Amino acid sequence: SSAASDVYKRQIEVCAKVAQGENLLICSSSLILPNMVGIELDDEVLAYYDIAKEYGHTIISYQPMNAQGLAWLNKTALTGKEIPLSKVMTDPGWVCVGFGSELVVTTMDTVNNKALIGDENYQPPMITAPCNAWLNRETWNKFEEWGSEVERGTAFECATAAAALASGAHILAM
Repeated sequence: SSAASDVYKRQIEVCAKVAQGENLLICSSSLILPNMVGIELDDEVLAYYDIAKEYGHTIISYQPMNAQGLAWLNKTALTGKEIPLSKVMTDPGWVCVGFGSELVVTTMDTVNNKALIGDENYQPPMITAPCNAWLNRETWNKFEEWGSEVERGTAFECATAAAALASGAHILAM
């Protein structure tokens, strides 16, 4: 792993240790996962599971628009690292309404349906981040004919939140 990722990992561990008992949400992701389900996760990804477990925090399995990848990350947390279900969450990688959110809705449908039939790897609650709507240029570009950036951005975030809730999200990061 790179020196920068080692520093970042150390920062996460220090924060987790200082905040022990506060139940931080620690995100774990592998961007190589979509094409490589079944290979071993690298040590950098697994380190976040270990940090969350050691200090009693919650791990978020983040895998954008990939239900199989989410299940694999959850299985790693639940069975591989023996993290209790109450300390695992799923993030399907929500995007702003109008910018591919229908792909995330499909992923969330898959996760919800598999959870309903009892697949434990799809049981953790879903968290999404409608606040990411502010990253889209349509929310913050200064085009007077489009109205206020604050009103436009807030409208995008609220519409994104409504779509996420309607699709089965349990927690929203606003």
